[in-house]
Amino acid sequence: MILSGCFILHASQAAVLQKDYDLVIASTKGNLNAAQLAPAIDQLRQWHEDEPQNLHIVFDLIALHDKAGDFAAAATLVQQIELTKAPDYAIRSAAHALLKTGQFTQAEQAYQLLLSKTPNERELQAGLVYAWLGQQRSQEALDYLDHILTAERDPSAPPLASNLPIIIALAEVHEQRHEWLQAAGGFHQALQINPDFRYAKRGLVFMLDQAGAIYLANYFAQLYRDVFSPEEQYKFAHADSALTIRYGKAQLATDNTRARFTTTDIALDENTALSQQYGVTNKAKFDRIIALDDRAAMQEVIALYQQLIADKVEIPNYVKSSVADAYLYLQQPEAARDMYVDLIDHWDSSDPSGLIDLQAMLIYAYGDAGQYAQAEALAQQMVQQQAQRVPKGKNAPRTMSAAYLRALIIHANLQKNNDHLDAAQSQITALYRDAPFNNDLRSSWASLLSARDHPRASLDEYTLLQIDQPNSIEAALGRAELLLSLDEFNQSKALLPALIDNFPENKQVQNLAQRIANYDQPLYRLETTLGHGAAKSGADSISSAVVYTAPLLLDGQSDQPNNTSDWCSNHLRLFARVDHSSGNTIDGTSANRSRAGVGIDYRAENLSAEAQFNHTLNSIHNNGVALALNWAISDNWRTRVLVDTNIIDLAPVAMNLGISAKQEKFGLDWSQNEARKAGAELSSTQYSDTNVRKAVYSWWMERWVSEPIYKINTVLGFASSRNSLANRAYYNPSQDQELDLDIKAEWLTWQRYKRSFRQRVDLTLGHYWETGYSSGATSGLRYEHEWNFENEFGFSYGVGRNFHPYDGTREYRNYFYLNLTGRI
Repeated sequence: MILSGCFILHASQAAVLQKDYDLVIASTKGNLNAAQLAPAIDQLRQWHEDEPQNLHIVFDLIALHDKAGDFAAAATLVQQIELTKAPDYAIRSAAHALLKTGQFTQAEQAYQLLLSKTPNERELQAGLVYAWLGQQRSQEALDYLDHILTAERDPSAPPLASNLPIIIALAEVHEQRHEWLQAAGGFHQALQINPDFRYAKRGLVFMLDQAGAIYLANYFAQLYRDVFSPEEQYKFAHADSALTIRYGKAQLATDNTRARFTTTDIALDENTALSQQYGVTNKAKFDRIIALDDRAAMQEVIALYQQLIADKVEIPNYVKSSVADAYLYLQQPEAARDMYVDLIDHWDSSDPSGLIDLQAMLIYAYGDAGQYAQAEALAQQMVQQQAQRVPKGKNAPRTMSAAYLRALIIHANLQKNNDHLDAAQSQITALYRDAPFNNDLRSSWASLLSARDHPRASLDEYTLLQIDQPNSIEAALGRAELLLSLDEFNQSKALLPALIDNFPENKQVQNLAQRIANYDQPLYRLETTLGHGAAKSGADSISSAVVYTAPLLLDGQSDQPNNTSDWCSNHLRLFARVDHSSGNTIDGTSANRSRAGVGIDYRAENLSAEAQFNHTLNSIHNNGVALALNWAISDNWRTRVLVDTNIIDLAPVAMNLGISAKQEKFGLDWSQNEARKAGAELSSTQYSDTNVRKAVYSWWMERWVSEPIYKINTVLGFASSRNSLANRAYYNPSQDQELDLDIKAEWLTWQRYKRSFRQRVDLTLGHYWETGYSSGATSGLRYEHEWNFENEFGFSYGVGRNFHPYDGTREYRNYFYLNLTGRI
């Protein structure tokens, strides 16, 4: 910068001596700061006050104020001069000061004036560009610089050092236009010219950050650590780590193999390294919670969350969402519910997709907590909040919005889970018209079929879905669960390894694995009823205990557990059974009979059979065979045949007389769904005293109330029997009929996932007709508790009282029963 010390001041015109002026100007030479320039500026101000008409002093003051960074003072002095008559150094300083003080129009005029004298000077061209940028004329600036650089561009040559000012200016033009990558390219080009250019290093990193190239921004921030503060370095490193978490989420959304955790695991490692390098910060903890949630490391999520709470750290909502997910996963639905409710109450309305995600999770939490009405209300609200139809394209008809369809499917699934199966079926059937190929809808339909007691139709739907979507976890899980319920153990077990390998954290997969493990274990069942009175056609009390082995591996299949072609491997179990019956005759004489047997049990998808060889242990020592065959013709029809050559459920008087009996039964059952069923059974009992009792029984079941907590069914039954001989010691009417209405009420009193407690009340009202005697009313009342626990362990017990006319006389019966099942 050349100041006006070169101008001659005549003593006759000024009080300032030339030599004094020259000394002051000389003192400003070099790279001085504002404090070092202050004495000279003060002196020039004093002389300016003494000689305000001396423009050379003004020129030098403008230059010195600009050099000292006091741009406002320099710009103020510019108003005292006419730029066209000022020397170049003064115009240069004036232009710069005007630019710095935001007086862009005047700055533009100053730069245009300078460029009219030296049109190719890069510093001046850059200054003009900045003046245009200040006026938001970025397109004009861009065209100007493009013209300059294009004229001399040689793609094979490195950028010219002289072009550094306009390369930086071009980068800032792109920055103003939010063209972040182009701006980063400009700063990168500047670094090719001057690798130590601090401003370009920082500009490159910030532009990459703005462009979303967070990994590159962090890479260069670490490379140029000397130009960034520790806080800035952490900012970029943290952003890079957070981006890896987001990439991990994207991989989880598209990958159905165990490899989907790869990116999330990298993110957790980066998070650990970040804390080791910069110290543990709350931001790093927040990120770690998100990544741990994605990794299903829910215990660690809760531990870290509780640590933050103990430290009284304010936790952002996006972190609370992951914590709520963790509580729900860990089967703490009340804690999850409270967090979801709070998040929804404070949710940003500009993110509707995030809101529906939270609402869906809250519905699950409500369901797990037993708050079925709240879940239903929220599902209806969620449906109402969605736009029903959206345009598919320009001039195209409006179609159902994805959010609305999702909300409807969630609501339909909730109806199914809440046992509103008719409503769920109506909703899903209606949705099929709009979205017949929606995979979530297809999965919901398959699940509904299973809930409606149509397992084979459900299996077909899941199989088709898996053919179309080989990576669908819903299809694989649905098939495996249904195959197991249909006793196709091999096929179900064959699907498990891939599910465990790819989805080890999935609760449904874990539950399936436990069910398969349970199925592969021995099974026991105990049933006992202790009664007194009015059991004329059978024993007062009867009990049975049976133990089944684990499924048998036959024909060398032990090394091929997933073989599905062998018809008997894993379909057969051996069992041992003990039965005991007892009672008292009218005169108080006790009678009892016990039977022990061993047999084999076969179970497959459409057929189950059981064969038992037994022996009576006391009284008469009979040997017998018991056979049972069940054939599922379809989901709607099932038939059964039972043969027992040595029954022991006999009247006490018959047992005391040494009478034995054998029995055959044939039954046919029909099922429309879980709420409507019917059946009929024919039986023939041949007593050793040559009496033959033939009977028929038919029934019709309807469910009238189907709620998640309460259910009410009725069973209307009609029975008729005929005995070939009369006047036996045991009760054997020549002919009788009975019509009964059984009203069954169930109350789910408590449930916690697989554990539950139910209460049941059965009220029976009916009428009985016996040939040769007057008809009479029948009635019964039974009260039951049922408990269920993990690993298929459960028991039930109850008490009952009923009355029934026998030979015209009403007799009463009281009884208690206990049933127990479990795995060994």
